[in-house]
Amino acid sequence: MAALLLLAPFAAHADNLSLVFTPATQTAAPSGTVTFKGIITNTSTATVFINGDSFTGLSSLLSVDDTPFFSVTPFTLAAGATYPVSGSANLFDITLDSTATLGSSYSGTFNILGGADASAEEIQGNAKFTVTAAAVPEASTTLSFGLLLVGGGLLAVKRCKRSAAA
Repeated sequence: MAALLLLAPFAAHADNLSLVFTPATQTAAPSGTVTFKGIITNTSTATVFINGDSFTGLSSLLSVDDTPFFSVTPFTLAAGATYPVSGSANLFDITLDSTATLGSSYSGTFNILGGADASAEEIQGNAKFTVTAAAVPEASTTLSFGLLLVGGGLLAVKRCKRSAAA
């Protein structure tokens, strides 16, 4: 019996919060930053205090800015409630290191900490995320391609009008 009491503090946490990223996998160029958005739902029958966050299994090529999480997330989430009520909330930004290999994927797990009161720091929910390193075209390249498509479309319309008139 004493052995069971000693193990009690180390029991696995219950996932009181469901976290869904929208989307959970994103693409960034090396040195690029992406924002992870998500929806948090309290699946328990009690109010859960949201007191912090942590990251586990984070690749060394990812750096985190969790300022959005602390600036938008409510301090508590009532039983059955969802945050945000509609859409998704910015939770954190990930910057991919400049040495990331194109085509490689880097991942981690985002944990929401809290519990039954304002001082609790147990994991209440978590979700995995992935950033894939890929070459992202520069804005000027994308703009040039878009203008090329529009110009080609206008030229095609002009030719169709000439053909119809002839």
